[in-house]
Amino acid sequence: MEEEFKMVCTASKGSYGTGFEDVFDNIEDLKRAIVKHECNPWDEEDNTYTEDKYTDELFKEVCKAKDYTVVIVKLHSSEQISFNEYDGTSSPYIEKIDPQFKSEMEYVTEKDWDLLNSKE
Repeated sequence: MEEEFKMVCTASKGSYGTGFEDVFDNIEDLKRAIVKHECNPWDEEDNTYTEDKYTDELFKEVCKAKDYTVVIVKLHSSEQISFNEYDGTSSPYIEKIDPQFKSEMEYVTEKDWDLLNSKE
């Protein structure tokens, strides 16, 4: 069986009622979704934040102030990302279908945020 991997990125934030758990095909979409979630978590039409106000500086500010787990994943096509939730916290994990495939997760820390653009 041929090994087919793709790079995806994910983030999670545990919370009671306003958590974040999603998977994206690129870093830019992930960063924009995190900022949108923090600035307008309920998609209110009259909210002052709109997606055209996104900046990388705003992303860094939001992530520094909030507790997001950001992960870059080399994911095999037969596997998927799921999320564990416990007591208001959330974390992503790879659902292994076949143990012979070696999908990999790389957690992104605050010091790596400037490098996110180079991972696309």
